[in-house]
Amino acid sequence: MKLQDCIGLRIFPALLDILQEDYKTRPFLDIINRLEQLGVIESAYLWQELRQTRNNLAHEYPDNTKENVLILNELYEKTGDLISILKSTAGYIRGKHIIDVQDVPDWLN
Repeated sequence: MKLQDCIGLRIFPALLDILQEDYKTRPFLDIINRLEQLGVIESAYLWQELRQTRNNLAHEYPDNTKENVLILNELYEKTGDLISILKSTAGYIRGKHIIDVQDVPDWLN
């Protein structure tokens, strides 16, 4: 959940600032669609799915253990998708020579 928040609230806006994209008054759906058009992310739809799963977990109900377990399992299964989005974003930044990203963890290469 925190990784997706970090990507969506910090990395994407910083990248769009550097690219001089007008995003501050646009809905987030338009922003992720633009990121898909630019080739930063593979699928805006996938981001939306991940966000929905994250929201489902954020609104967990302590008395509904079965539902919470299902949501946690779904989130675990989608972790690779989120890491893929992070890798794709780092690759875009590297490929466009936007900023120096030499000091990234090995697993992000």
